[in-house]
Amino acid sequence: MPTVTPEAGEHYKTLGATWIETYTGIKFSLYKPEFNAEDIAHCLANLCRFNGHTRTFYSVAEHSLLVSALVYHMGGNQQQCLEALLHDATEAYMSDVPAPFKQLLPDWQKLDKDLDDKLREWADLPATKTGLVKDADWLALFIEAYWLLPDKGESFPGPEGMRGRAMALLHDYNLFFMPPNDAERAFLGAWAELLDDA
Repeated sequence: MPTVTPEAGEHYKTLGATWIETYTGIKFSLYKPEFNAEDIAHCLANLCRFNGHTRTFYSVAEHSLLVSALVYHMGGNQQQCLEALLHDATEAYMSDVPAPFKQLLPDWQKLDKDLDDKLREWADLPATKTGLVKDADWLALFIEAYWLLPDKGESFPGPEGMRGRAMALLHDYNLFFMPPNDAERAFLGAWAELLDDA
């Protein structure tokens, strides 16, 4: 059985392996990222929300579609809906760390923010997450937690009154629990539609 040691990490650095190969075959580096819609959609469709601790599979791609739908119904414009669709797009390259653990990893947070800055520039989005998208992301979190997690999100911290707002919307937004192929197609379809409306 091979053993992973600190020396192994140095070996990768020596080889220059500071990139990952994406679904479309791009050698993706954090230093000079080359974003691609197909890679983002494919990867997010295969990533499960809540670090996989869900009653059933529910992808980050479907979460992104829900956040975009919430933004639209809250009066968001085309750019805000696209921002909502892409708000977790860096996870296609760096995966994700659960929020309670993420706060303990300042170096990881910096890398993620730097990548998000570059992605926002690439997609012609505002430099920082807008308030409407933040609110929709919180609402989606509580709606999803209700259906997917044992305690239904009751113990989650969040902005004042946000869980109550989410519970009032609970039956207005369906979770479809799409298999990855369907979520990928839906994500790319929403992206194309939002770009066409620009």
